[in-house]
Amino acid sequence: MGSVSAQDSGMSMSNNNNGDQAAPKNDFSMFLQGGSLNPVRSPVEQQALGVYQKPKKARAEVVLQGGLNEKDFFKKYWIEAGKIGEGAFARVRKIMRKEDKQFFAVKMVKKKGKTFEDINALKNEISCLEKCDHPNVVKLLDWCDSPKRIYMVVELLNGGDVFERVIQRRKFSERDASNVIRQVAQALQHIHSKNIVHRDMKPDNVMYLTDEQESMIKLIDFGLANDLDVKPCKTMCGTIHYCAPEVLSNVPYGTESDMWGLGIIIYTLLCGFPPFFDNNNNLKNLHTMIKKGKFHYPDAFFSEVSADAKDLINKLLVVSPQKRLTAAQVLKHAWITKGQQLSNISFADRIQDQMKQIAQLGAKEDLQLENNPEPKTPTPEPS
Repeated sequence: MGSVSAQDSGMSMSNNNNGDQAAPKNDFSMFLQGGSLNPVRSPVEQQALGVYQKPKKARAEVVLQGGLNEKDFFKKYWIEAGKIGEGAFARVRKIMRKEDKQFFAVKMVKKKGKTFEDINALKNEISCLEKCDHPNVVKLLDWCDSPKRIYMVVELLNGGDVFERVIQRRKFSERDASNVIRQVAQALQHIHSKNIVHRDMKPDNVMYLTDEQESMIKLIDFGLANDLDVKPCKTMCGTIHYCAPEVLSNVPYGTESDMWGLGIIIYTLLCGFPPFFDNNNNLKNLHTMIKKGKFHYPDAFFSEVSADAKDLINKLLVVSPQKRLTAAQVLKHAWITKGQQLSNISFADRIQDQMKQIAQLGAKEDLQLENNPEPKTPTPEPS
């Protein structure tokens, strides 16, 4: 069974009573809300940008097997008063397991007024998470499909996402980055062995389990995940700056697309901004740059980054999916295996301004099915 983090639901579920400046809103909240905040572009606008896809027929309904009935669900759990987060699609609240008084998060979707696709998306997420059982993958504990609502119980993640950690604590080194990526690669190795493609790899979906310094990392938000045992990946979706070239090319794609996203995450963690961006916010130009796969390492941000880090990024940001490293190969790369030998000097102060901008704009970059809102990427400024 699996789990969800405060970020997976579209609302921030972290219990940060830090008193410092509020952390940027993350995509766990957007996941709960069930969609992008940007207006949907018309077919004419999309055709002008060269990204239009003809509307697809409704997907076959996801059929869930097992789960708790409503009576047993409320015998087992007590839903706490007050909500952790709420959006147009779902509500998230803290929930207590009665037998041991342990707390989790419950994502609740009221069926009335929701579309077939809304309900099917949550069922698909539950189905994918049911196949997963790994320390670095958010854990689904229980679910209940009642006549009026669907409940999904997952781990309560209180540590914040990796961007929040850097911004709030102002301490993050290349050694820390290697440790984070090692755990994300372990998560990817597991879900890929189950033929599951995450399809929304980005720092917002990399969460710390707790607020402790050495907290475990969790890969969250399987709202766009696809089970290749059920159907192939064809839909252009995800978050634009982290999308692989094949995802933007209207061709079938697989687990390799997640590895491209991992490469973008590594680059972004080391400098605070993604390798592909357009200063004029031109979506078509951004698509072209990603498909060409050409990028560079600005000296202002990468002069002190190790050669091994750049080598790993270079082997992940390869246009040909077949030539990219797999998760298993990433775990054998020197930047991962020799991570404890990397510099422990924090570079957070140098990159946090860029991270704040990316974190604030991240929720506006989603490509939900045929919706293609134009991204806004901040221009990196040397520190």
